[in-house]
Amino acid sequence: MPQTAVIKKYAVMTHLQFYSFLSTVSQIWSAVFIFNARIFKDNERAVAIHVKKKHPASRGVRLMKGDIFCGIDPGREKFGFALASESCLLFAAIVPFERFDDALSYLSSGNTESLAEWRTEGTVCRESVARVFLGNGTSHGNYEQGLQDAGVNYELVDERMTTLDARGLYWKLHPPGGLGRLVPKSLRVPPRPIDDIAAWAIIGRALELI
Repeated sequence: MPQTAVIKKYAVMTHLQFYSFLSTVSQIWSAVFIFNARIFKDNERAVAIHVKKKHPASRGVRLMKGDIFCGIDPGREKFGFALASESCLLFAAIVPFERFDDALSYLSSGNTESLAEWRTEGTVCRESVARVFLGNGTSHGNYEQGLQDAGVNYELVDERMTTLDARGLYWKLHPPGGLGRLVPKSLRVPPRPIDDIAAWAIIGRALELI
């Protein structure tokens, strides 16, 4: 076979392989997008529950209008801290673990000054906290010990998927502007750590279980 014909045949095969590769990539991307869209749909439903739903008061527990709840998202080096009513985030902070005493000071005596340093959302509430909810994730045992030593009553909460909930809650608080609105919701990444919003999600999770 002449060399020119061989070159042309090779070029045709290369183009076919290239287009086949593009088709495969396109199919993979479509599958990933659909998967993320389904995840976000479920997440958005969870966010709607956390933000809007009036939480039931079963097990004989009566939730009083105006009650303030505290959520703690435990971590090895830092923790998220949130204060919220049934449907509104009032205050949130991300605090180094070595300053957990600041949170305990607030919960046991109402001292708000130390927490203000770590504020990320809202303003510190001076009202007493009706319930404290601690996520059962990373290193939660260290936080349990601190709460017990300070005489603070608390409840452990299953925090699985609360990070995903927190992502949706963050964008509810801070809707993207400009070109950011064109990014699919499932692909948006918050521009900062959201341990504090995860603590809010833990409150929402706990109130559903009351």
